[in-house]
Amino acid sequence: MGGKGKDIDDTKDWPKANEKNKEFKKFKKQGCEDYDLLGEIFNTTTATGKLQQLPTEDPLYPIEERCLEEEFLSGSIHVDLEGNSSEGEGSEKGRKRKIDSIPGERRSSKVNKMNKMEEFLDKWASALSAKEEAAKAKAERYKLSIPDPYSIGICMELLEKMELKVDKLLEDEKKVSIEEAVAMFLFIIGQNATQNATQRLIADRFQHSTETVSTWFQKVLIAVCKLGTKIICPRDRGDVQPEIARNSNWFPYFKDCIGAIDGTGVSAWAPASKHIPFRNRKQNLSQNVLVACSHDMLFTFVCAGWEGTAHDTRVFVNAILSNRVKQLSFPMPSTRKYYVVDAGYSIPGFLAPFRGQRYHSRDFIGRHQPKGKEELFNMRHSSVRNVIERSIGVLKKRFAILRDMPNYPLRKQRYIPKACCTVHNFIRLEAEKDELFEEGERENEQEFDDTEATSYGSNEEHVTFDMSQTAEMAQVRGEIATSLWTSYRQN
Repeated sequence: MGGKGKDIDDTKDWPKANEKNKEFKKFKKQGCEDYDLLGEIFNTTTATGKLQQLPTEDPLYPIEERCLEEEFLSGSIHVDLEGNSSEGEGSEKGRKRKIDSIPGERRSSKVNKMNKMEEFLDKWASALSAKEEAAKAKAERYKLSIPDPYSIGICMELLEKMELKVDKLLEDEKKVSIEEAVAMFLFIIGQNATQNATQRLIADRFQHSTETVSTWFQKVLIAVCKLGTKIICPRDRGDVQPEIARNSNWFPYFKDCIGAIDGTGVSAWAPASKHIPFRNRKQNLSQNVLVACSHDMLFTFVCAGWEGTAHDTRVFVNAILSNRVKQLSFPMPSTRKYYVVDAGYSIPGFLAPFRGQRYHSRDFIGRHQPKGKEELFNMRHSSVRNVIERSIGVLKKRFAILRDMPNYPLRKQRYIPKACCTVHNFIRLEAEKDELFEEGERENEQEFDDTEATSYGSNEEHVTFDMSQTAEMAQVRGEIATSLWTSYRQN
């Protein structure tokens, strides 16, 4: 790096850089002086996505889950400067020899730097704690403002329709039946309470020990995730989505749209050593979850398990690449079909709005009508894409566990968003009437407020694709915009 963000080519630019600044020669020869210190600060703070859970993947066996979690928690640990770390590359003897070979003065200097780093981290931790307390207070106020729409009675009526017995995902036991186990599971994911308080409440209500409650929650969680491989998937809804065909503002302009994609943050719990990778821009611990849905508010894809600091673009591209490599998971659209996304992904299959133009519905209220075809396209695009935000809003209102995650192990937390989406789809398919879905349908033309959304907006990372791919969706977008504007001016 040659300063001001410019890369230095080793064969051409280094001699020139050495002439201008002698420090470059020193840097090239000796490396970064504070490499160890920087490693201590940043090596454990990078999002890896090792806990990623895809909708078509069956849950792992318990032993595999524990190994995955241990690998995740122990990964990317930097070598301890004093040789006390039990993790990282190299053997213990190798680290001791390295430390013993450091001269006394250099070792003393590194100890001083370590002390300064600890002072800095203490101040940083204090500031984060204050922000975390403020966020918790705000979350409590948020909880009180949302009525609990969860009804265990309604869910009990639907239990018999679930295929857990038919597929032998669960079996009755002497003390606990499948219906009772599923009822306890639904109570936990829909209850506003801490883990211990919830389990004690359920133990008292169903007259079982807290250990039994915990054991059956794990069993039902795995079974529901397996059921999700059948429920979370695209469905044949004809050549045009019925909701689009019925809306004169959308049809025939968006007749090839098959759904919408967005990212959202759900609450997470992590050990202290992993707080930074999971801490989002609001200083809350969260998972970054990528979801896709059709216009009937049914989820067709869910990718959970990514740390809260993982950028939306990274999760999005990883989902597409996993589809190419593993030939599963992400439901890529067929020829001429596309998803609507709130980002600059002008590639086949993903239709994005125009950059630098007004977009959200609230921007066009009153006299602020669209002034050109780009703004008109963005207004209608936002309206078409609104279904994903409404679906996420219904999901979070129904399942309180997504707003306040108990301190479950990370290996268990990565399954919870997928399980909640499975139950969400099941209720949508089977329930004749549901207040939350009716509310979501009424808010069709409103700007749904998802406070934890991590949408693919103006801060997205850029993804490089072939120019022919970029031109293809740009042409589709231009044709739709021209058609919309012509019709708008005529009316």
